[in-house]
Amino acid sequence: MRAGLCMLLAGLLLVACNGSDGGAEPADVELVAGDVTWREGALEVEITATVLDADGLAVPEVLLRMRSDRSADAFSPAVAPTDAQGRVVFAARTTEAGYPKYQAVLEDSGEPLGDPLEVDLGLTLGLETGEVRLTSAGFEVDMHGRVEAGIAGIPLRLESDRGSELDSVDPAVATTGADGRADFTLRSHTGGAPMLDLTMDGIANSNVASTLVILQANVSWTLGDLEWTVPGAQLEVSVLIRDPAGVAAGLTVRLSSDRQADAIAPESAETGADGTASFQVSSQEDGLATLSLEIDAVELDPAPSTGVTFCGPRLSGGWTFPQPGGLVSAVRVGAIWIDLSAGVPNPDAEGREIASVAVEPLPELGGEGSFELVLPMDVPEGDLYAPDPQSPDFRIATYGVLAYDDLDASEDFSQGDAVLSVPPGQELLTYALGAPDTPPPGLVQGYQFMHISGDADPEIFPLEDLADQQHLDIRMAPCPATTLRGQVHFGEALGAGSDTRVAVVVINTGMLLSGNNNIFEPDEYFELAAADVAFEAGAVVDYELAMPDPHEACLTRCPDGKTMDDFLYDGIPEVPPFGVFVPLVYLDKDGDDELHPGMGQNDDQVVGMARLDFGCGSQMIEWLDDGLPFIMAVMFPGLNQGYNHIREPLKAGIVSKLDDHSLEIDEALEPGHSGLPFRIERGEEVVLAGDDLDTGDGSQPMQVSSAAGFAGYSPEADDELVITVLIEQFEALDFDSPYDLVTP
Repeated sequence: MRAGLCMLLAGLLLVACNGSDGGAEPADVELVAGDVTWREGALEVEITATVLDADGLAVPEVLLRMRSDRSADAFSPAVAPTDAQGRVVFAARTTEAGYPKYQAVLEDSGEPLGDPLEVDLGLTLGLETGEVRLTSAGFEVDMHGRVEAGIAGIPLRLESDRGSELDSVDPAVATTGADGRADFTLRSHTGGAPMLDLTMDGIANSNVASTLVILQANVSWTLGDLEWTVPGAQLEVSVLIRDPAGVAAGLTVRLSSDRQADAIAPESAETGADGTASFQVSSQEDGLATLSLEIDAVELDPAPSTGVTFCGPRLSGGWTFPQPGGLVSAVRVGAIWIDLSAGVPNPDAEGREIASVAVEPLPELGGEGSFELVLPMDVPEGDLYAPDPQSPDFRIATYGVLAYDDLDASEDFSQGDAVLSVPPGQELLTYALGAPDTPPPGLVQGYQFMHISGDADPEIFPLEDLADQQHLDIRMAPCPATTLRGQVHFGEALGAGSDTRVAVVVINTGMLLSGNNNIFEPDEYFELAAADVAFEAGAVVDYELAMPDPHEACLTRCPDGKTMDDFLYDGIPEVPPFGVFVPLVYLDKDGDDELHPGMGQNDDQVVGMARLDFGCGSQMIEWLDDGLPFIMAVMFPGLNQGYNHIREPLKAGIVSKLDDHSLEIDEALEPGHSGLPFRIERGEEVVLAGDDLDTGDGSQPMQVSSAAGFAGYSPEADDELVITVLIEQFEALDFDSPYDLVTP
């Protein structure tokens, strides 16, 4: 009895403590979820259910079943009674993350009890990327996955959106450690930007941690200076390869060009400890080459690349346009092949222009500017010739730098274009291949300047010495038709009975320069233009002549069998053919309106002459012969085209300085000249210059004087006095200025 009483009391006490008499009906249930864990390949979470009656008191001994709105979830136990506190604990296991809703159900009636509980099974994942490394095996990067809740033992899978064929992950699945972390290594041979996704392996609807990984090589290019070979050019190309961790050493790299003409050595190279590899790139083809870099075990799209422009050396200089009235339409400066046998650029030859550039804007009177030519790395085969049959392997091509008018708009020196200047001085641009048996001093293969002077050995100048010193005077442009006008100053001694005419006569220049002073030989002159003027003793009479093109005038006025070429002279090297034009006054005694001078009584008589500054745009040189002034107006090919023919200046050695205004010289000068420009040269240095030199009266010792004086000058051995005789003083021609004629 005593034992039974104790059990009864305990039962009553229990009922009293739970606030129920055991007959209360379940009215509600409270569901509480614990932390999500991982066990034996599935997510697990404890769900605690507390059954309450209508008064909110716990109800024991109630059989409950948990159910989910998803089929993937299972509970253990499947059914269980509440304990004395009205509680029962279920373990929910699942292979699907997400947000399921769990509901408590009375087992006896199948009725749901209370509100459903939404459970968060979406564990948060994180993914960190280490530094990308570029190795001889390709790209590598360490990846660190983690479960933010710090749960150990969860298998995590790392995958690339480019697939395992391009990107491999080692291991494919890694288990989190005690800190919730799992480590991976991504490897790839293909550059790009794969997206990496981290998920829980075997768990559907797993949260995903994603990151973009940039797999690329940071390539820096260093291009050396272009060096010209014969033929072709070469330069060094260095590449520096870096990854985010630093320089990438030990990589095998290859360089390629998009042009077959380019050669690259070595075939492959390995980056050194500094991450660099070097190549030599050579070519014989002008133009832009795109160089691309390939790295073994790595495919980069696009491949790292850079552009290299192959070209020949540059030649620069300046131009001036001092020609009044000169007409140009499309001026170009070019390096033009010169046929040495002809001495002038030949637009009809096979080899013509190797380089040219337009002069822009169009030159104007007094204008000046600069130009730069890019020469080809190799000249046309047809331009080369062997000057010495005994050395057939040595060949050379000769070019002149000149200006021309591109009349056919072909942007190339061709038939019909007009030459506007000739190469400056005696320097020819040459391109040599091979070597003669006895090479001139300084000769190299490739480009150089060659100074040719008579029979002496040519002087050789490196291209860089004269590359920017080319100066062109654009003086041979055609001029518009014009009128020559002036006055005739009549004396008292003209005979009567004949008309007086003003004329410009073209003389056979070759005959004149040969020393034959009888300039009015039959067939050796023709009248270019003439007009009647009324003679009046002591009067000054105006005249005016329309100046035609001499080539056209020659068609009707030249002697039978003669052409204008018969009246031009081309015996001066590097000077175009030129003619002599004599302005004069004559008595037309035979009344035929044509000059026919001679010795007979009825022959026409030349009675006056004048200096004629002719040639459209430049002061021509006065030619003195027995006191008669002639003007050499250079022609190429017509009268209305001009070029300056410069005579060599007179040089005299200086013996001593007599006083501050007089010098003794070793050269006999024609006396009586004054106001002459001069300079004193010491080698290439000009130590003194002036414009008032007087040649004295011819007395001994031979001396010159200057009013400005030679104070401060001390003669040294080999000093030279250079007298230019006004040749270097040019004045622009103005056809509106008077050109006066004087008769006896």
